[in-house]
Amino acid sequence: MKKLIILVAMLNVSSINISAEEELLFNLKNNKILPANEAFKLETSLMQDTLKIKWIIEDEYYLYLNSIKVMANKEPIKHKILDSKVLDHEDIFFGKTKILKDKLVISIKNSPFKSLEVSYQGCSEQGFCYPIQKVTII
Repeated sequence: MKKLIILVAMLNVSSINISAEEELLFNLKNNKILPANEAFKLETSLMQDTLKIKWIIEDEYYLYLNSIKVMANKEPIKHKILDSKVLDHEDIFFGKTKILKDKLVISIKNSPFKSLEVSYQGCSEQGFCYPIQKVTII
């Protein structure tokens, strides 16, 4: 009898987990979470010796400031933030952090790169966070 009660209890717990997963998937479908490349649209432009990289961040989405990385020839390089709306944010994963809303424009010195890659990470305000995104520019 004890074994039967334990088995029934285990089945109830696992059905609760399945229901929670189904609810999460249902909510994501109804909330229409955008793909990362639509939530954070990336544009580049070259002006003389400066390469500008711009993210257009959709409403109700944000990027983590400390996630913005630029790699040239597989080595990290410095970039300068030209324009952005930087806000303090209390994050359940990262604690107190800075986020970027609306847009982000950075610049880097243009030089003969063999490769250039940017990486970034962001979330929707509905609670969905994207894995780190990597985009090859060159």
